[in-house]
Amino acid sequence: MTDKQTKNKTAFLLPSGEQLAKMWASSPIALVDQVKAPVLLALGKKDRRVPFSQGLEYYHALRARGELFYFVFNFI
Repeated sequence: MTDKQTKNKTAFLLPSGEQLAKMWASSPIALVDQVKAPVLLALGKKDRRVPFSQGLEYYHALRARGELFYFVFNFI
C-alpha cells in the first residue's frame, strides 16, 4: 500500500493492478522456482522488513521443492 499525505492525515491507497503486477514479479515467492544456490533464511518475530508469515511461506516453498537451505529463527 502507498500513503498520501493530506492535511495532518495520511490516506492509504490500494495499489493499482500495474503496481500489483510489478510487486509480484519482484517477489521472492514468485521466483522460488528459479532458486539454484543454497539459501540462508533468517527469520525473526521483530523483523520490520519481512512479515514472519511471509518468511515461513518462503521456507515452505523451498522445502517443497527440495532445495538446500539453512534456516535460522529467532522468537525474540
